[in-house]
Amino acid sequence: MTLKIGFQSEFYKHIKGKKNNLYEQQTISLIGVKNSYVAFSLFLENSEPWQLALTNNSVFSIFPSQKTYRIEVICDNLSNITIYKQDYMEDDLGVSHTDSLNPIEYFDVEKFEEVPLFIKLDIDKYDKAKKYKGMVNIYQREMFKDESCIISLPFEVIVKNIIMNQTKNTMLHLNLWQHLSNIARKHEVKLFSDDHFTIIENYIKSLSYLGQKAVTVIASDIPWSGQKTFNDLKEPTDLFEYNYISVIKDSYGNFICDYSVLDRYIDLCKQYGITAEIEVFGLSGIWMDKQKNFGKVANDFPDGIRIRYYDQTDKTYKYMKTGVEIKGYIKLLYEYFIDKSIIDRVRIIADEPDDIDRYRKTINAILSIAPKFKFKAAINHAIFTKEFDDVLSDLVPSLRCLNEDVTFFEQLALKNSKRLSWYVCCRPHFPNTFIKSNLLESCFIGYLTSLLNLNGFLRWNYTAWPEKPREKISFRSDGWLAGDMNFVYPGNFGGPILTIRYFAMKRMVECYDLLERAAFKDVTIKGKIKQLLMGNTSLLEITNSGYDENSKEVPFSLDIKDYEQALNLIYNILA
Repeated sequence: MTLKIGFQSEFYKHIKGKKNNLYEQQTISLIGVKNSYVAFSLFLENSEPWQLALTNNSVFSIFPSQKTYRIEVICDNLSNITIYKQDYMEDDLGVSHTDSLNPIEYFDVEKFEEVPLFIKLDIDKYDKAKKYKGMVNIYQREMFKDESCIISLPFEVIVKNIIMNQTKNTMLHLNLWQHLSNIARKHEVKLFSDDHFTIIENYIKSLSYLGQKAVTVIASDIPWSGQKTFNDLKEPTDLFEYNYISVIKDSYGNFICDYSVLDRYIDLCKQYGITAEIEVFGLSGIWMDKQKNFGKVANDFPDGIRIRYYDQTDKTYKYMKTGVEIKGYIKLLYEYFIDKSIIDRVRIIADEPDDIDRYRKTINAILSIAPKFKFKAAINHAIFTKEFDDVLSDLVPSLRCLNEDVTFFEQLALKNSKRLSWYVCCRPHFPNTFIKSNLLESCFIGYLTSLLNLNGFLRWNYTAWPEKPREKISFRSDGWLAGDMNFVYPGNFGGPILTIRYFAMKRMVECYDLLERAAFKDVTIKGKIKQLLMGNTSLLEITNSGYDENSKEVPFSLDIKDYEQALNLIYNILA
């Protein structure tokens, strides 16, 4: 029997079957700050079939001849330590990368099969700033015999005298859109039921940990028309999102809205510190496809808003078919937000509007009956940026649009009159958060956001899964690259299975916060970080390379030593 074991960085993403240098590193030194965590990957391989236990509970293999190995990670007074099994997910080319973090307690392993683990050690805000000594111990046992420690490898954790902001107080305006209907489908519960909300809470808790700032509200039926997956019937995928508000038309012809689901969801997000923004989808920028009958319902309203209601007179469900009805509905929702005293945080959002005339008419129609509403758009056509500067309080351009109007956004950033974020989605190829992406790209996104003096970062995905996400996350491979749709997977326990991309996103938020805090003390630090990670590379070069379908050369650093040096520069200012 030969058991191999080796350390790797938390940013190491393994391709299944590749074993180069997996086991050479026999220790690791980690640097962290208070109210945060440190993490590393650990790889194991055995020359015979075996069972690995990640728990102190009693475990047995159904193969009695196999030995059981138990892993133990200890580190002085850092007692909150979690060990995950890293599972693989295929990218669009069928290459398997480590991605999901399986909370499984024990499992059987084939001989010579590499086993990737992810070890996370939490650092409390009250922990002392010092060096902590840790050990990874491997114990072996056969059936009812006493176990014995066969391997002990040391590591260290150096905690800096810096306290990371509480997640609700992080400076980056992180906005990951929520898809509650998809959560209900994948967890096989009734939409907006108590069971659904129990599961939703687990997802909101995971978003809160990242520093999520926005509450996603769906205020009409299927505003994205299910991402138009009716055009992908070779891989049938239901991505329809439904209205949080139920509507009744009483016998007198009055429309009555039930906001109980909306109330419950906003209150749940508030409970976990997600309060900065309430973004409302479904009132503008509706995705339509007239040829497939996903067009307008009310021909005299500029946009294709779909409001379903129950008619008490004939006891049937219908959709509002006139602009007067839709305006009445919007006015009721407007009054709801005013009555709740949250109107200042509400943003009527459009996702990549593509018709200037229609979008302008829609905004004017809404403002005519709801003058205090503020507007936000995720923009992938640069012409929309300046055209709607007069009414958009929040601008969220794609990387390409950001580059095309970079001087305009630089001037806006200096004025600090609007919330400025940016986003990536199915493109660029880099920087991004795909299955194939280097995890350090997430850190680069955090630093780049700060270097551009922007307020936030947006991504459309969190739980927009295809039909069987834990078996295959790749969907629409030519357009949506694997991982474009999610940061977590649906777990059988009724909550999210986290991923190494999820924790890389957490680091992105921390990188932004730390650089912004350091810049308050030393105005030269941003220039030093830019030179370290980008050199003389311009935003234009990054954009052109990222959107080039044939480009494989990343025009910014993905060397972990550069990111470690960046943090050291920041730590020296903040400590």
